[in-house]
Amino acid sequence: MADLYAPLHQTVDELSALRGEVAVLRATVAKQSTQIQQLAQQFGGHHIGPSAKLPQQPVSEVSAWRTNLVLVVATVKGRLSPRALHTWARNTSSSTTIIYQRLDPSSPNYSPNLAFEAGVHIQFIFDYYDNLPNQTAFLQDHPDRHTPQLASWLACLRPDASYAPLVKRREIHSGVNLWHRCCRAAAVVEQCWRDSLDVFQLGWLLPDGAQANPGFYAGSMFVASAEQIRKHPRARYARMHAMAAGGDGRCHQGPLQWERLHKKTANATGEYTLDSPGMSKHTTAGAWESLHHVLLGGLYRGDEKSIAGGTSLYAPYAFNFCTAFRGGCDASPCDTYRSWVENQKWPQKWKDKEHHRMGKGMA
Repeated sequence: MADLYAPLHQTVDELSALRGEVAVLRATVAKQSTQIQQLAQQFGGHHIGPSAKLPQQPVSEVSAWRTNLVLVVATVKGRLSPRALHTWARNTSSSTTIIYQRLDPSSPNYSPNLAFEAGVHIQFIFDYYDNLPNQTAFLQDHPDRHTPQLASWLACLRPDASYAPLVKRREIHSGVNLWHRCCRAAAVVEQCWRDSLDVFQLGWLLPDGAQANPGFYAGSMFVASAEQIRKHPRARYARMHAMAAGGDGRCHQGPLQWERLHKKTANATGEYTLDSPGMSKHTTAGAWESLHHVLLGGLYRGDEKSIAGGTSLYAPYAFNFCTAFRGGCDASPCDTYRSWVENQKWPQKWKDKEHHRMGKGMA
């Protein structure tokens, strides 16, 4: 039966590669358009009024950030709801919000529409690496769906916080079978997870042939300090950027490394055998969501027992929010954490049938 579908799979792979080449050309045109606009602003006496958005600029052209905390919000059209703009996204004396859009390369704060919020987050780090805000909150366009008290959380943020998730509950992916069921992309997704770990010199956490089981904080929502981000050199973020919005959407170029993949992934039937730009919402976006606690937060289990037992990529089941947030302020997650400890009542496990169907759970 596999031989019967072999010509079809080959055709699909060839089409995927062709789409990749087209995406490269489109990305190149978009980048050149943005550079032309920036030059026109620079030499045309462009004036930025007090209410205007700052255009996206090279790091050297931005002297300082107005506030200690900057919110980087990934959107499609560059717009947020009025409610968001009057609550968690409101500019204050302590925080500034930058809204990225992914449709118009000639408009400010543009990032190519690849890899969902991961493309925006990684691009921001890459662009401003040498002049990062003291703290950056990386968000999607509806973060309050994950954390309704987000505005209060940010108000409670300690100025010396290095890293913290902006959601309470940890979830677990038990392997990549979810992507096999949804879109025959399990092999490509696992390859991207491994590539992402390799970029940050953390590939040893997932030995060849081992099943990937990240225990992660969903939504790609977290806060990180400039010092924490710079624990990795800019070159690593440049590589991740090339695997996301800075490239053509392919996390992995060329043939997959089948010898490194888990046997269930490598032996699955009907899988795509090449990455393609259209998969970035599953590959790099998924890797960023599932692994940011490892890549940026340094939250992993590096002991031999955890690596052998498949729990090396687990974040703490109950994150100690008191390391990043002040207690005693409205809706502080630090107070929630203290309540967990005092009452020995930990975050509620996922009971939603949809999450169990999708292969997510708590452990």
